[in-house]
Amino acid sequence: MRLLVSDLLDEIQTASREEFLARHPSPVLVFVEETEVEVGSGAPTRPFLAVKGIGGGQEADTIPGDITASAVAEQMRVTAQHSVVRPIRKTSVNIYQSKIAVGRAANNDVVLPHATVSGFHGFFQIDANGAVTFTDAGSKHGTHVSWQAAEASKPTLVKNGAEVRFGELVTRFFDAPGLYAYLQTYASVK
Repeated sequence: MRLLVSDLLDEIQTASREEFLARHPSPVLVFVEETEVEVGSGAPTRPFLAVKGIGGGQEADTIPGDITASAVAEQMRVTAQHSVVRPIRKTSVNIYQSKIAVGRAANNDVVLPHATVSGFHGFFQIDANGAVTFTDAGSKHGTHVSWQAAEASKPTLVKNGAEVRFGELVTRFFDAPGLYAYLQTYASVK
């Protein structure tokens, strides 16, 4: 099942924080699938983050002073309809016991359908304390975590709200509480 930010926005209207976190305990990647974006359609090409503090420090998306709240709300609504939420969790499709495989191929735990994502791009690992790392497997187009190139075969710590770029696919990483806060940001903008 394909999960969109707009689906989760509907869910947080009726579920408590605890209920939401129980249903969605895994960290996630939020991104706009290229198959969703038509050239010139006005659809977004990256997850929209308008509120300081949600984007992991170096805020890439800023709101110029002359943009109205209604324009921001409309952009967020359009973005929510195009933003995919992909849980970072183990499935039965790959052979690695402790690695959550990421790539374009269907035999990865997290499939990212983008031309610049390698068939097997790399993998996430989550330690006993919940810390998340990503290791690039020597992908053709590389990986950037919080605007820093990830070195092939070396784990890179991924913090809540970090931008993670797989090739040219821009995603945003959230742990479960971070996803809830991100969705609350959307819900609070009318």
